[in-house]
Amino acid sequence: MRKVAGSIRFEIVDGDNADSWMVVVDHGQLTVTRQSGSADCTIRGDRSTFEDLVAGRTNANAAVLRGALAARGDVELLVTIQRIFPSPPPGWDPTAETRGGS
Repeated sequence: MRKVAGSIRFEIVDGDNADSWMVVVDHGQLTVTRQSGSADCTIRGDRSTFEDLVAGRTNANAAVLRGALAARGDVELLVTIQRIFPSPPPGWDPTAETRGGS
């Protein structure tokens, strides 16, 4: 992320309410604040999707492709910011639920 500079606003929707978090990337330095100002990229989705994202159970890019997250603006920042989220937990199978397993 040392070559990247930009701002990403995460809009986390929970029913009728939405929380905004701003992540500013400045050549390897990250700053996170709770604000809703303008950003180079905005990523919006429901709280459960973001919980899966921060737990490593989903990938931000894949969530956008399947419509669970919406991204506007500089989506290259979405590809970059995916690196801050954890990898899936050991042994976790994202298809187990659809196959009847656990």
